[in-house]
Amino acid sequence: MKWDIFVTTLCFTCFIPFSGHCAPAEHEHTHDGHTDSDHHLNSDHHAETQGHVHGKAQLLIVMEGSALQVQFESPAANMVGFEHPAQTQQEKSALNRAQQLLAKPTQLFEFKPKPCQLIDYSTDFSGVETGGLSHDHHFDDQSSEGENRRNENTGEQNHKEITAIYHYRCDQPQKLTSLTTSLTEQFQAIERLEVQWLVNGRQAATTLDNRQHDITFR
Repeated sequence: MKWDIFVTTLCFTCFIPFSGHCAPAEHEHTHDGHTDSDHHLNSDHHAETQGHVHGKAQLLIVMEGSALQVQFESPAANMVGFEHPAQTQQEKSALNRAQQLLAKPTQLFEFKPKPCQLIDYSTDFSGVETGGLSHDHHFDDQSSEGENRRNENTGEQNHKEITAIYHYRCDQPQKLTSLTTSLTEQFQAIERLEVQWLVNGRQAATTLDNRQHDITFR
């Protein structure tokens, strides 16, 4: 699922009041002389220009009541160093490392002041797994050879994304003040981690890098 589509889906399903709408946080500010309305009207152009960019990844955090969802999405190149089904032993080792890391959210996310309990999670490596298999099986069962041929015929670039979605329950959600993530440490090809969060009736956006790892919900 593409990042902008996922944001839109969450906005229609969440029940947290954000001034009558559930728009991404970056729309509530003025940037470079453009108003919120300008950003909203140009959302299609934004989606096109802010798509698959190596070195960048996205993190979306949404809380509804005691339920907290975290979604991470990144170009596969940031995570494993390639964007095709793993073939060599080196590629398979890189893929295995990424899979193991995303399967250990306690090493990736630290909630403060009290931890939230992980309920379940899913990951999607379908674009780079041999045979195109996905952990959560939300994919079209199409061989890599057929997909490459389709891309050649249509002129599409063979971009691949890796995604992970984590569901938590927070016993005291109103006391959740921050989250620290090691994503940019574990995957150092991620130079910019673009974060959007909707927590406890507040929303904002920030950018993390290899030096900044903390997200404060205020």
